[in-house]
Amino acid sequence: MPRSRPSTTTLAWMVPAVLASLVVFAAYLLTHPYPATGGGLYLAMADAIRDNGYRLPARVPRYTPNGIPFGYPPLAFYVAALARDVLGVGPLTLTRFLPGVVTVLTVVPTYLLGHEVFADAPDRNRRAGLAALVVAVSPAVFKWHLSAGGIVRAPAFLFTVTGLYVGLRLFRTPENPVRWAVAGTVLFGLTILTHPSYPVFFGTSYLVFFAVFDRSVAGLKRGAFVAVGGLLLAVPWWGHIASVHGIGLLTRTAGSRLGIGRGIFWFPSKFLYARRTRFLPVWHVLTLVGVVALAVRKRYFLPLWFVATVVMFPKPRFLMLVGAFVVAAAVFDWLPSIAEAAPERDGISTDGGRLPRVSLVLLLLLSTYGVATGGLYAANYGPVPERPLHRLQKEPLPAYIDGDDMTAMRWIRERTAADATILVAGDAAEWFPVFTHRTVVASPWGAEWLPPEERERQISLYRNASACASATCIRQILDRDDVSPEYVYLTREGSRSWTARETLNRAQWTEMLERLGTSNGTTVVFRNRDVAVVKVGR
Repeated sequence: MPRSRPSTTTLAWMVPAVLASLVVFAAYLLTHPYPATGGGLYLAMADAIRDNGYRLPARVPRYTPNGIPFGYPPLAFYVAALARDVLGVGPLTLTRFLPGVVTVLTVVPTYLLGHEVFADAPDRNRRAGLAALVVAVSPAVFKWHLSAGGIVRAPAFLFTVTGLYVGLRLFRTPENPVRWAVAGTVLFGLTILTHPSYPVFFGTSYLVFFAVFDRSVAGLKRGAFVAVGGLLLAVPWWGHIASVHGIGLLTRTAGSRLGIGRGIFWFPSKFLYARRTRFLPVWHVLTLVGVVALAVRKRYFLPLWFVATVVMFPKPRFLMLVGAFVVAAAVFDWLPSIAEAAPERDGISTDGGRLPRVSLVLLLLLSTYGVATGGLYAANYGPVPERPLHRLQKEPLPAYIDGDDMTAMRWIRERTAADATILVAGDAAEWFPVFTHRTVVASPWGAEWLPPEERERQISLYRNASACASATCIRQILDRDDVSPEYVYLTREGSRSWTARETLNRAQWTEMLERLGTSNGTTVVFRNRDVAVVKVGR
């Protein structure tokens, strides 16, 4: 039976989710003059493409002395390179605004996907609207797409969610199967060309859709057409990898990043994180309760989709996308019971108006909770710090660089030799090569594309250096790891994600720099409030 398309009236139920997404984005922009987390490596990849005449380069320079293999799917980097070249968009502007714009746009296919998920429900517009709102305000989803790395992840998420809507139309609706198969193929190919992780969730979801809604030979052929067609569209990328680096680069990196099949062990720590937030993660609780409730009622589609995601690739952003539809199903299934239990006033019966009234109140409460907590999270209202000086626990969306870093990196670019090498102790290392055009000797970012031994060495050297709080410690690490950088870049704030170092207080910071300034072979050549550059004698 053909499915009706959303009309202008039914699309009105999408408006609250769009507005909520805009509120979260605005909260992020107002509190982040510098983009959250890391995006420098992605910009460096865009620069490498541009510098290579828009041909795929073999390596990305300056991240480690020998650079790293260019193995990442390149589509978003071409967009970033063109934005910088043609439109003249600066790196900070691009990484602050582009992810949020794409994240807001993703609300539209999320709503359409919900419209298909609840195709048989008489109130599917409201269910789809609530699901879209949950996705828009859930920190588990937007934190990965609003931050600087969202210049890659946000488009991948947009392609994936749109592809899932197409997939449901492909397997549930007999009309125009060729059109939906072609659309699914293009979207799968775009997802493969954008991010290495999102295609796993895309493919897993298609397998679930086929198993639940089709299970025919024709459906199997359509699914195979999407899978093979998407891989063929991505030949320019993986064919380049195979010819330049060997296909082993992809399999080795997948083993270090994806962990496919180990999701059942990762799930508790990646999804059940109530202890790390000030506010109760209502969406996560409702998801888990809803999965059980739906399974008990023998409505297996959403529970199966959720469990398959847990097993294959339990990233919270994917779990909560599925969870949003579980939440919408659970809330609207429970509304009649809640209304029935509510005290009757003025002789109004359930059928006469109590249900709509209770529904409105409950949905307003959930919407208020979602917008408030999502906005607070985006604005860095983080978990209660167990240790007051612990920066990581203060900020759920930390910026790896600030004004002091920008000043210090400008000095390095202007006052050091072009071939200088630097050990950067702190997460500014992720952005450092982009703004200084200098090489860092240790970088965990991009290390997944290196051989396992070198990957572990890079991560270890970075963590150890970032955890140092004394001149002696820095010197010992340089000697032990046999690295000879010309400069060491130190931040008083320390690392904000990879290490567990607490913020140095002013006395510790001053004492450390004095010892470095008088130590044999070291000289503090630049210093501002929170950054110091130390020249290391050879």
